[in-house]
Amino acid sequence: NGTMAIVLPHGVLYRGGAEKHILKYLIEDRDYLDAIIGLPDNIFYGTTYATCILVFKKCRENPNDILFIDASLNFEKIKKQNVLRQQDIDKIISTYRNRDEKKDYSRKVTKKEIRKNDYNLNFPRYIDNLEKEDIVDIDFVCDFLKQINQQSNETEKKISKICTELNIPTPEGNNIELLRLYQKGVMQRVFDRKIQFKNKNGKPFPEWDQVKFGSVYTFRTTNSFSRENLNYDSGIIKNIHYGDIHTKFNTLFDIQKEKVPFINSEMNISRIDQGNYCKEGDLILADASEDYADVGKCIELMNLNSEKILPGLHTILARPDLRILQAGFGGFMMKSLKVRTQIKKIAQGTKVLGISPTRLAEIDLCIPSLEEQKRIVELLTAIDEKISYSINQMARIEEYKKKITK
Repeated sequence: NGTMAIVLPHGVLYRGGAEKHILKYLIEDRDYLDAIIGLPDNIFYGTTYATCILVFKKCRENPNDILFIDASLNFEKIKKQNVLRQQDIDKIISTYRNRDEKKDYSRKVTKKEIRKNDYNLNFPRYIDNLEKEDIVDIDFVCDFLKQINQQSNETEKKISKICTELNIPTPEGNNIELLRLYQKGVMQRVFDRKIQFKNKNGKPFPEWDQVKFGSVYTFRTTNSFSRENLNYDSGIIKNIHYGDIHTKFNTLFDIQKEKVPFINSEMNISRIDQGNYCKEGDLILADASEDYADVGKCIELMNLNSEKILPGLHTILARPDLRILQAGFGGFMMKSLKVRTQIKKIAQGTKVLGISPTRLAEIDLCIPSLEEQKRIVELLTAIDEKISYSINQMARIEEYKKKITK
């Protein structure tokens, strides 16, 4: 009737190969694993890695489930070190002893669910304490925007026409932060089907099809050129680096509006298959990040201007089935809450989070008809244009200010 608790890095929870077989053996054949307790990162001296406690018992009283306790957010930061307070320790002990289930903190997971996840014990698969996305009040945003004077242009007329059709408020003004909030709020409603477009006959479009990512996108090979292998001065072939996806590229990528580095001439690219060069419509995802907010961040290639471009280090190239997907829709869809939540749940890692094409292929997508996709893209692109217009207008104002203060 012995009990053992051991502190380990999170990697043991999801690694494949021999480690997965060991976990399966301990869970199924021996029925030893009683609980897994996730701890905050940076609580041990000498390492900043997040760790977990695996509790093993020879004679378990609860053989049908395993208790998951995610205590990773319960700590106090003292200088450079995270510290478990007495209240945090007491909560862990109490929850384990009573096998309590607490929202976003602890959960009894059945062996059936663990089998379904192929013995992957990564915490986000079972306890969702990821940062929740705030629901945007677009009425409040619009009321604020009305206080800001803005010139009317063709883009505004286009937005106004679509908003009237959807019976939602039209954004007025040119405050960039509020316009981005408005777009986020509209996307939430569109992808939750709370606002719907109608066809030419005034009837709703068909229900959206639910498919796996891998059934509408195929993956192509990417290269591993680092920043040292790139330059902004000269070259023939350009390279999309994952860092630029994180920091500067627009969701709908236009090569004529973005600054993209060249691959250095001394790099050997002769063996790269022509099918692995970027095409318009491709999605390029950053497969690595230090936080959940950016892992899987994505751009859709809309205009390549006949230039040769390769997907680079830490990227995933996904090529769409154009019979099913409208240009521009994929880029916005990948920013939707449902898709982002799934990507966060499949992300794995200790210091750096990562996703793989294999796991990405299994996430669920909801796809409307091509005609409805076109209408959605038209609205969200128009809002993007308005934001760009506002940014450019502010840049011109700042430039004018500099001139008159010289």
